Amino acid sequence: MVVGEAPGPIEDKKGRCWVGTTGTETRHLFRCNDIDPIYDVYWTNLVKCWPKKEADLTGECIDTCTSAHLYTELATVNPTVIVALGRHSASFFLGRTVSIDTVNGIPFQTDDFGVILPIIHPAAGLRRPEDMVKVQYGFSSLHALLCGDISPIRYNDIRELTGDYWLVGDNGDPPILSGVPSVISIDTEWAQGRLFCATVTSKPGQASLVLSDNTHALSFLDAYINNTANCKEVVIQNSLYDVPILYNAGVRIPPEKLRDTMVAAYLLQSEPQGLKDLAFRLLQVKMNDYTDVVRPYRYEKAMRYLQQVLEYEWPDPEEVLEFNKGVPHVRKPQNIDRLVGKIIKDVESGNDVDPFTRWEKIRKDRDRTDIPLIEYNLGRLYDGDLSDAPIDTTLHYACGDSNATHQIWPILKSRIIAEGMWDVFMVDMHVIPMVADMMRFGIRVDRDRLVEVGDVLSARMDEIYTTITSLSGYDFNPDSPVQVASILYDKLHLDEFIDKRMAKKKSATMTDDSVLSRLEQHHPCVKWIREYRGYSKLRSSYVDALPAKIDPDGRVRATFRVTRVATGRLSCSDPNLMAMPVRSEEGRLIRDAFLAAEGCEIGCADYSQVEMRLTADQSRDPRMCEIFLNGEDIHNKTASAMFGIPESRLDEMKHRYPAKRVGFGVLNDISATGLQRELIVGGADESDWPIDRCEELIDTWFDIYSGVRAYMDANRSYAAEHGKIVDMWGRVRWTPWALAKTEWKQEEGLKQAGNTPIQSGAQGIIKRAMVKLQPLYVHYREKMKVPYHVVPLIQIHDDIVSEIDKRVLDEFQRKQKHVMETAVADKMRIPLVVDLKRGERWGSTKKVKF
Repeated sequence: MVVGEAPGPIEDKKGRCWVGTTGTETRHLFRCNDIDPIYDVYWTNLVKCWPKKEADLTGECIDTCTSAHLYTELATVNPTVIVALGRHSASFFLGRTVSIDTVNGIPFQTDDFGVILPIIHPAAGLRRPEDMVKVQYGFSSLHALLCGDISPIRYNDIRELTGDYWLVGDNGDPPILSGVPSVISIDTEWAQGRLFCATVTSKPGQASLVLSDNTHALSFLDAYINNTANCKEVVIQNSLYDVPILYNAGVRIPPEKLRDTMVAAYLLQSEPQGLKDLAFRLLQVKMNDYTDVVRPYRYEKAMRYLQQVLEYEWPDPEEVLEFNKGVPHVRKPQNIDRLVGKIIKDVESGNDVDPFTRWEKIRKDRDRTDIPLIEYNLGRLYDGDLSDAPIDTTLHYACGDSNATHQIWPILKSRIIAEGMWDVFMVDMHVIPMVADMMRFGIRVDRDRLVEVGDVLSARMDEIYTTITSLSGYDFNPDSPVQVASILYDKLHLDEFIDKRMAKKKSATMTDDSVLSRLEQHHPCVKWIREYRGYSKLRSSYVDALPAKIDPDGRVRATFRVTRVATGRLSCSDPNLMAMPVRSEEGRLIRDAFLAAEGCEIGCADYSQVEMRLTADQSRDPRMCEIFLNGEDIHNKTASAMFGIPESRLDEMKHRYPAKRVGFGVLNDISATGLQRELIVGGADESDWPIDRCEELIDTWFDIYSGVRAYMDANRSYAAEHGKIVDMWGRVRWTPWALAKTEWKQEEGLKQAGNTPIQSGAQGIIKRAMVKLQPLYVHYREKMKVPYHVVPLIQIHDDIVSEIDKRVLDEFQRKQKHVMETAVADKMRIPLVVDLKRGERWGSTKKVKF
């Protein structure tokens, strides 16, 4: 019996559930697992009518509908297994609020309903291929359950994670390790802005806790890891967080011994990455949540602080000038005494109130001028943490993390090996030290230059705004989705040019860039709205946001992840330095606000056409291989063949640039519309490149390099048969949409499979270069008689950006170029080429040749 959540609008209108696209795909999933969806399955939902929005799917709504209908269906059908699709359905049958990601594909035995198998809703899988991987995993669990290969468990039988935990004394008694283990697991806890403790597990069910001031124990741990041949593996959950903390505490972990359970789960793709979710799924144990542990101490600290605030008289905050629909008015913020008194009153009334969260909301109000004065006198209210808890509480919580990590690791390791991804996993481990260095060193920012860039962007936005109002005939805010929707659809009637189902909405969601790109040819103002938003995003993301992220030493430290992108590419956030446009003048202006430290220069080492060279190598296209092996210009050769003219007569904008854009575009599955947009952004005349001409350009490119077309078709065929694609290094990317029943979704999955090995393979090249470069950075920084400031700053696209001491700039860049160009020489017959740049500022680096 399938029990979903609620019908959609089409199902509601037809009076039958599971008849739309999601229903088609769900029935297909049953067939793929040898279950007849017509004769073997009864289909229903918790709620029988369309709730219009998920917020309407309340507990009261579910209770009312299930009482009236579902219980009768259950008694009548008496199903062998109930497949609960979606979080609402899973929570209903398991009698508790559950994370569907945590329970996905785990069968549960219940007293009231029999066997329940929760699965992520297929509708989520149709929105995101990452979720569809987990949906397919859930249905394969159903097949295994019906075949008797797995058995249901009882939710209430899932025990709390426990163990034998102890605090290590200053003299090392009791010992930090049990015996002489070959595998140890480590976790750290942060409190009061510093390392509070580290926990170590060397035997399942045991863990020791070392406080940060126990230098004797930490030194012993470092010596054991680095000097004991018996220590083979050091396992950490989310090593990019813990490795730098341990390094600062004097515990160094060699990359060849490092193992990360989060990275292992990321590579498998069918499992969640969080430790508590993994412990539930793989060990069937529950772990305490950090916020639950520290909540009472947070509460106590907040209440003491708020009582202190009330002991003083504070001046009223200054009045604030605001605009409501263009009309100015003056707002007088409430006195802090009244706001704090309201928090305390709500707490004393027995309401479920978090005083810390309420205070944080007040202090984040930028218009309040009294908060700096309060914090100057009383200090800042910090959240509760483990340093506030009794040692027994700290032991139980903190040691559980290393204990769980230790037990999870062998399960994930065996699955990584079974998938043939051990080498891929180890490369990701060896990349961690360099990525950790990028986060540790950060990149220097020029505040004054940011202000100048902000002025340039604002002036440009003002010009564009004038153009928009002139072309549209209306005065509105181009950044407001609601106002833009009103103008485009209600005033200019552009809804006739988009999908009818979408047009009915006429909502703010219908003004995102993907929609506006389709409307651009139907009204001239749309192009400028998109342009305005581009500048606005640059200003808000960098010019306005960066100053608050600059540390006291003048540097910004971004957060990098190796577990976010399916192709293996690094991701970056807070701030996202990878999202800065590189080809626009404004993007270069923002990059110019990043500068080198005194006595250093910014050095860029950029792989030239790495994806195209890899395509030639993997596809063995004879024409493309010959061009690269002869050291010829691929874009000139392509343009000459595409337009049928000699290279000597090529025009940069009419011939070479279009050939270049289509060449890079096809490797990223570009459409004719996308190619047209790329050409226009690059300065080409729109009238020269209509959609049909762009389609012809793409077809011509594939005719020239027919070996590439055959290679991509082979990738698609493999994905259609196996539901996954594997790159040259062994990295697996599941492509669940390639197995879809819906034709357009299947085509989307097959397209993804066609070029994934190129994107993924290129990242494999760059990661292997990073692994070989890391010792070079360390050599200059730590192992020469005179240490030099040579540090990695960021790996972005095909480029590795560094900060290099001028005294060794030439020497280092020569070595860097050699390392990168030869990093995978044993795996590729097509040579790699690295272009070097340098300069005082990132945005104005100039090419250099040796």
